[in-house]
Amino acid sequence: MANLQFKHLFDITLQIGNSHDLGDTPYGYKRIVQVSGGQFSGQKLSGNVRPESAADWVLVRPDLSIKLDVRLTLETNDNAMIFMRYEGIRSSSPEIAHKLAKNDHVDPQLYYWRASPFFETSSKQYLWLNNIIAVALGQKKENNVFYEVFEIL
Repeated sequence: MANLQFKHLFDITLQIGNSHDLGDTPYGYKRIVQVSGGQFSGQKLSGNVRPESAADWVLVRPDLSIKLDVRLTLETNDNAMIFMRYEGIRSSSPEIAHKLAKNDHVDPQLYYWRASPFFETSSKQYLWLNNIIAVALGQKKENNVFYEVFEIL
């Protein structure tokens, strides 16, 4: 079997906006967090996150780990539109989870934050995105979320 290989796709910063709490559900505490903008940059594509169509349906589990369900619209610098969705997990000790919730600076080595993005586009230049698997390493930076996104080769 071949060794798993990765290639850097882009870095993305998401600006966190308002949240709407849905409260305790049968699965955990649910809230919808708006993404109020952002930027992404890589060797093959760069651009901005469209704020009018970007949010995270966050599920806070009883152990304070977070299940992410994020949907974004990316607009490249050459005006192509790309739908990006990902699910992920952020887990840590309860102490670290409380610090992250308060936007305190926390060394990303102290928590686990991984996601699996998928892409959809009709842009001829970016059709290749429709057929890749990617992984992302996340961290919180003040009131922003930052990911390094990698294509699995």
